[in-house]
Amino acid sequence: MSKENYYERFKALTERKVVGFEMFSKAGNKACAGLVKRVTRKICGKQRVTADSITEMLKAGIKKISEKHGEVRDSEPPYHIAFYVNKCLEQENYGFDIDSYDIG
Repeated sequence: MSKENYYERFKALTERKVVGFEMFSKAGNKACAGLVKRVTRKICGKQRVTADSITEMLKAGIKKISEKHGEVRDSEPPYHIAFYVNKCLEQENYGFDIDSYDIG
């Protein structure tokens, strides 16, 4: 799958509301989807990324989301965020995964 295709596929899934992050509200799910979109765009960019840079980007994003949606700190939302990010990393042939416990 090409770089653009993964991002576009994920974007289409979120627009059809197929993707969920087990947040308490639609706004919370939308915030998590936005974070995953930003991170996948970064992964699919021209410059290679490191596990540390992606982890820090996700931590910062979750911290910002938690200001309005505290449930993002529960166990399920970080798991779903990591799942979609790891799918992108796999498609882009990176040799590492993001652990949901490291970002939540």
